[in-house]
Amino acid sequence: MQRETRLIPMRRILMDQEDYTIKAVMNCLDVEARGWVTTGDIYKFLKNYDVEVTMGKVCGIVGVYDCDMNGKINMREMQILV
Repeated sequence: MQRETRLIPMRRILMDQEDYTIKAVMNCLDVEARGWVTTGDIYKFLKNYDVEVTMGKVCGIVGVYDCDMNGKINMREMQILV
C-alpha cells in the first residue's frame, strides 16, 4: 500500500500528458528533449517519486534494452522497454 501511495504522483504526471503513447513517457523522462534518455535520467525520475530503486537495478534494465549498447535509450528502444 505504501509503495502504491508513492507511485500515485508519478502516475498523475504520466496521465496528465495529452496522450498515453510511448512518446508521452519519453517526454516525461527526456526533460532536455535530446531524443534519448540515460540510466541517470530514469533513475532521477524514479527517485523524484520516491520509488525504491538502485542505480544498479536501473542499469540492469537499461542494459537489456539498450540494443546498440551506447548507454542511451532512444524512442525505438523505449518502445521495446515499455
